[in-house]
Amino acid sequence: MNTSHDIKREQRRPRTLKQGFVMYERGLRSTACAVRDLSETGARLQLNDIADLPATFELHVPLDGFKVTCERRWRKGTECGVQFVSPKTMTKMRRMQVLDTPEKLNLASAQNDNQTAPGSAPRPKRTQPGFGRRL
Repeated sequence: MNTSHDIKREQRRPRTLKQGFVMYERGLRSTACAVRDLSETGARLQLNDIADLPATFELHVPLDGFKVTCERRWRKGTECGVQFVSPKTMTKMRRMQVLDTPEKLNLASAQNDNQTAPGSAPRPKRTQPGFGRRL
């Protein structure tokens, strides 16, 4: 489904879901946002309230460790599309994002289950679901 703002983009934006912060009024005001699409030239942001959002502001994405000046290109409901109008400024990353395949996760879990401290009995397998789990 192509919308008018999809056609005008210079570059396709891969879908993401990262926390970001919109900062304006020289950094005195900020609000959290969700970065839904992200490319080298722009992003799609989702905010709780975009009524007070200025036309130009700074976007900070701590997970990727960058800040960039943005210009709002379109707005629809609680979402807006922005174009980056300055080069990205690198900041300290909050944490590294590491994605493992399900196979790696299962292998690591099995290895952890088989490890016991010297002189201790192996832990019994859980037969009932843990808190908050359903059968």
